[in-house]
Amino acid sequence: MPNYEYECTQCAHRFEVWQSVGEDAPACENCRSEVKKVFHVPRVIFKGSGFYVTDLRAEKGGSSKTSTESNGAAKTESAAKTEAKTESKTESAAMN
Repeated sequence: MPNYEYECTQCAHRFEVWQSVGEDAPACENCRSEVKKVFHVPRVIFKGSGFYVTDLRAEKGGSSKTSTESNGAAKTESAAKTEAKTESKTESAAMN
Protein backbone atom coordinates (compact mmCIF):
# COMPACT_ATOMS: atom_id res chain seq x y z
CA MET A 1 0.00 0.00 0.00
CA PRO A 2 1.36 3.40 -0.94
CA ASN A 3 1.89 6.32 1.38
CA TYR A 4 0.04 9.49 0.34
CA GLU A 5 0.46 13.01 1.67
CA TYR A 6 -2.57 15.28 1.95
CA GLU A 7 -3.05 18.96 2.78
CA CYS A 8 -6.20 20.47 4.20
CA THR A 9 -7.85 23.18 2.09
CA GLN A 10 -9.06 25.06 5.21
CA CYS A 11 -6.35 24.87 7.88
CA ALA A 12 -3.34 23.88 5.66
CA HIS A 13 -2.59 20.90 7.93
CA ARG A 14 -0.41 18.27 6.22
CA PHE A 15 -0.54 14.58 7.06
CA GLU A 16 0.35 11.21 5.55
CA VAL A 17 -1.92 8.19 5.14
CA TRP A 18 -1.17 4.59 4.12
CA GLN A 19 -4.08 3.57 1.89
CA SER A 20 -4.94 1.54 -1.21
CA VAL A 21 -4.65 3.13 -4.62
CA GLY A 22 -8.38 3.42 -5.34
CA GLU A 23 -9.51 4.74 -1.94
CA ASP A 24 -11.06 8.19 -1.57
CA ALA A 25 -9.15 10.98 0.17
CA PRO A 26 -9.78 11.09 3.93
CA ALA A 27 -11.07 14.15 5.78
CA CYS A 28 -8.64 16.46 7.58
CA GLU A 29 -7.45 15.10 10.92
CA ASN A 30 -7.86 18.52 12.62
CA CYS A 31 -10.96 20.21 11.20
CA ARG A 32 -12.60 17.35 9.23
CA SER A 33 -12.79 19.44 6.01
CA GLU A 34 -11.72 18.53 2.46
CA VAL A 35 -8.12 17.72 1.64
CA LYS A 36 -6.09 17.65 -1.55
CA LYS A 37 -3.31 15.26 -2.48
CA VAL A 38 0.23 16.70 -2.38
CA PHE A 39 2.49 15.58 -5.23
CA HIS A 40 6.26 15.57 -4.95
CA VAL A 41 8.87 15.60 -7.68
CA PRO A 42 10.48 12.16 -7.93
CA ARG A 43 14.11 12.00 -6.90
CA VAL A 44 16.33 10.87 -9.74
CA ILE A 45 20.09 10.78 -9.36
CA PHE A 46 22.34 10.04 -12.33
CA LYS A 47 25.71 8.76 -11.18
CA GLY A 48 28.86 8.20 -13.19
CA SER A 49 29.59 9.65 -16.58
CA GLY A 50 25.92 9.62 -17.53
CA PHE A 51 23.83 7.40 -19.75
CA TYR A 52 23.09 10.10 -22.33
CA VAL A 53 26.70 10.97 -23.05
CA THR A 54 27.90 7.39 -23.33
CA ASP A 55 24.95 6.08 -25.33
CA LEU A 56 24.82 8.77 -27.99
CA ARG A 57 28.49 9.65 -28.24
CA ALA A 58 30.09 9.38 -31.68
CA GLU A 59 32.72 6.68 -31.99
CA LYS A 60 36.32 7.81 -31.77
CA GLY A 61 38.07 8.28 -35.11
CA GLY A 62 34.90 7.69 -37.11
CA SER A 63 35.91 4.05 -37.59
CA SER A 64 32.38 2.80 -38.23
CA LYS A 65 31.75 5.25 -41.06
CA THR A 66 35.12 4.57 -42.67
CA SER A 67 34.72 0.80 -42.45
CA THR A 68 31.27 1.02 -44.03
CA GLU A 69 32.59 3.15 -46.85
CA SER A 70 35.58 0.88 -47.42
CA ASN A 71 33.31 -2.20 -47.41
CA GLY A 72 31.15 -0.55 -50.06
CA ALA A 73 34.22 0.30 -52.14
CA ALA A 74 35.53 -3.26 -51.78
CA LYS A 75 32.21 -4.66 -52.95
CA THR A 76 32.23 -2.33 -55.96
CA GLU A 77 35.79 -3.36 -56.90
CA SER A 78 34.96 -7.08 -56.59
CA ALA A 79 31.84 -6.60 -58.71
CA ALA A 80 33.93 -4.87 -61.38
CA LYS A 81 36.47 -7.70 -61.35
CA THR A 82 33.69 -10.29 -61.68
CA GLU A 83 32.23 -8.43 -64.65
CA ALA A 84 35.67 -8.21 -66.29
CA LYS A 85 36.21 -11.96 -65.86
CA THR A 86 32.78 -12.70 -67.32
CA GLU A 87 33.47 -10.46 -70.32
CA SER A 88 36.88 -12.04 -70.98
CA LYS A 89 35.37 -15.55 -70.79
CA THR A 90 32.63 -14.48 -73.22
CA GLU A 91 35.16 -12.99 -75.63
CA SER A 92 37.42 -16.07 -75.51
CA ALA A 93 34.43 -18.36 -76.08
CA ALA A 94 33.36 -16.23 -79.06
CA MET A 95 36.83 -16.50 -80.61
CA ASN A 96 36.85 -20.31 -80.41
